[in-house]
Amino acid sequence: MLWPETVKTPLGVGCSGGADSVFLLLAAWLKYGSDLCVLHLNHALRGAESDADAAFVEKLATELGLTFIGQKLESPPVNASEAWLREQRLAFYRKSGCATILLGHHADDVAETMLMRLTRGSGTEGLAAPLPVYHFADGLRLIRPLLETPKADILDALTQNDIPWREDASNATPDYFRNRVREKVLPRLLKAAPGNARAGLRRSHRLLAEDAEALSAWLESLSLEILPGKSLSVKALQGKPPALWRRAVQRWLGANNLLESLTASAVDELLLRLLRGESGSMSAGDGICIVFNNNDLKLDKAPSATPATAWPSVLLHPGATLWLPTGQALRAERVELDTAARQEILAGNISPARCVYLSMEAAALPVLVRQWRDGDRYRPLGAPGSRKLQDVFTDAKIPALERKRLPVVCSPTGDILWIPGLAPAEAAKINTVTQWALRLTYAPH
Repeated sequence: MLWPETVKTPLGVGCSGGADSVFLLLAAWLKYGSDLCVLHLNHALRGAESDADAAFVEKLATELGLTFIGQKLESPPVNASEAWLREQRLAFYRKSGCATILLGHHADDVAETMLMRLTRGSGTEGLAAPLPVYHFADGLRLIRPLLETPKADILDALTQNDIPWREDASNATPDYFRNRVREKVLPRLLKAAPGNARAGLRRSHRLLAEDAEALSAWLESLSLEILPGKSLSVKALQGKPPALWRRAVQRWLGANNLLESLTASAVDELLLRLLRGESGSMSAGDGICIVFNNNDLKLDKAPSATPATAWPSVLLHPGATLWLPTGQALRAERVELDTAARQEILAGNISPARCVYLSMEAAALPVLVRQWRDGDRYRPLGAPGSRKLQDVFTDAKIPALERKRLPVVCSPTGDILWIPGLAPAEAAKINTVTQWALRLTYAPH
């Protein structure tokens, strides 16, 4: 286990009542004694069960002679996301008065997080999470002593010593991505792997963390000034690898609270244009514009936008290019897929912001191109069902003024097949035996 070398009291232990956090609390109690505070945030998502978890943790803290600090959330959202819950926990930890918090993430959590983040296109820093030690700028420090400890070892230790814990019923539902990875994906991967996949994933995690630390140290050595509201000089980055540029740009965007406003493809496009030495601007939403050139990145007010010009529905045939009133272009081509092309598509290497491949059966040529309409519903690739297109736009962080400018590609029967910036429709997906596809290429200007 990785324990803090120096401890600033009070030392907090985050405890949900589950097996992992109970094991951690008891191990920390054996090591530090009474210099601990037990921290429990009642998310209030499961009614009486959530209250019972809080009572269990408080009772355990009392039996160990430790200080208990608890809080119950008021009116949490019904479909609270993992990100929202994480932010609530961090806010609670900051209010606890504990400078250092011990958390019970273990080796299985590492494997799950890596698989989840691979599907999101995360880089070195994202794949290295969760880190054994993480320092926040405000002084809060999170330490995870159990990252090398498998879940099975934790359960065995508790069971052999007749130590009770609480089971969160929501961990068994498929509502959360992590649950689906834990129950369906990771077990199959471990079974299919020829060697010890758990050990391999843990080693990859350590190596990624080392690389992330090295890149951070390199970036720090450049002494870039990355501050909210300030421009970022990129002169010191000239001639450096793209990975260093990306880290600097992402830190600057994070310092200005813009990471949540930009899609991953938008960040990629910004980085590509910087590496090419281009000058230009990019909308960051909420009336903010990112202006860049060879010297720096800075923020400015976005120019006033006018509503998109209304245009009628148009049929688009293969081999034709459709020019829209706003200056956008959409080209359709009928292409035969070889093995390499199918692999690229199935691997998710085609950015849906500029290009998409649709199965010919779903497209039923020609396709209909129109503007977004109120009430449109869409089922993107991998989604369990259709949703309001407006909600899909919101999740993808596509600004409201851009939505009417984007072409909505439909089948002749009216089913939406694709909108630039979004994944293709589930009904139009390419599979391992698809031979012919409709390739749509979108140019914004």
